Amino acid sequence: MFYILTAHSVRRSEQSVIERHANSFHVRCDAQTVGVFDAKASRVSVTVGQEILRDGIEQMWDFLFVLSKREENGTLATRVLLCHPDWDDPLEIAVIESDSEHWNVRLGREEPVRNDRQGVT
Repeated sequence: MFYILTAHSVRRSEQSVIERHANSFHVRCDAQTVGVFDAKASRVSVTVGQEILRDGIEQMWDFLFVLSKREENGTLATRVLLCHPDWDDPLEIAVIESDSEHWNVRLGREEPVRNDRQGVT
């Protein structure tokens, strides 16, 4: 048995791959009275901030980042990062990776975040 590929069938096949890649991630946000956002995309970046009091000043601090994208090797990867104003670097608290055959969830990271600095009040 053999198949004859035409330009039309190749284009259709390429289109379905592109469509599939365009919807690799889903994000839903419910911001109460402001509204709801729901979308599928090939890349997602979400930031969550919270008001904090630091040095007697109220400020908005972005403390949680969710970054999702397709890696160069085709693997889908989502990283969850936790930030603190007194930390030098964000803490990677989770990584979710998947490809056409496997998926993997990793929690935390091996090196600890320094905690010898004054905290947020």
